[in-house]
Amino acid sequence: MTVRDDNHLPSAFSDEGMDAFHRFYKTRLGHMTRHLISSKLKTIIDAPSPSAGKNGKKDDRIAVGLGYARPYLRLLDSVYGQVIGLQSAGIEAVQWPRKRPSRMAVVDESQLPVPASSLDTLLLVHALEIAPDQPAFLDECWRVLKSQARLVLVVPHRGSMWAGSDTTPFGYGQPYSVNQIRSMLKTHGFEVGKVHRALAVPPSHSLLFPRIARLAERFPYLFGGVLIVDARKMIYSVRGLPVADRKRILRPALIGINSGLVPGIDRRIKRQHSKSECSHE
Repeated sequence: MTVRDDNHLPSAFSDEGMDAFHRFYKTRLGHMTRHLISSKLKTIIDAPSPSAGKNGKKDDRIAVGLGYARPYLRLLDSVYGQVIGLQSAGIEAVQWPRKRPSRMAVVDESQLPVPASSLDTLLLVHALEIAPDQPAFLDECWRVLKSQARLVLVVPHRGSMWAGSDTTPFGYGQPYSVNQIRSMLKTHGFEVGKVHRALAVPPSHSLLFPRIARLAERFPYLFGGVLIVDARKMIYSVRGLPVADRKRILRPALIGINSGLVPGIDRRIKRQHSKSECSHE
């Protein structure tokens, strides 16, 4: 599948402001979008594993949010011991977490600065649909995940008003039907579980939108503006695809307060990955 011929962000997301995604999630509509999607993500993201400590201490699993997943990183951070945000090139990064050393970086999504088979969960938001080379991107996602690890995708639903609107980020890039996303993930070595739907009510800045949207989300069979896909990496798939020998790109590009990010983010994941392996021996 090729990316829809949208070589620029829709009018509300043009280069007039490189932080357009950040600004959207600051609006009333953006806040409700985050709330509704997060509610569905909570039903997918694992509860703390048996390795978690007492008194609510988080476990030692590693999760990465990729694309523009910043609004949803707090959800991951409530469960996983190590959470990092990797921003797709072309979308300006905004520091996360605030007032603490940043765990956010801008990367080339086709060459992630992450060791192979090191992640327990990879969350893609505003990612796959805008990737220039979707097959290579999914192969890279497969590479960095552990066997049976979880890939969670939030993608625009083909035919929905959210996918056709130029007032939200979900109107940019390639939308998908349920069958299309299932077929694509299967081709690239993932087993697809349940596909959830969210954002049943068309986007609106009306003051009534939050109340109506919350009510509509209670009906699971409504069409939905986005698909939230729960998939797992399968090791029986025949890979055999060459990985291009290109230099990994990781550059701080943060808006606002100074970043504590260093270009050793891959080493940090390696250390956490090594600790996890040792603890299970």
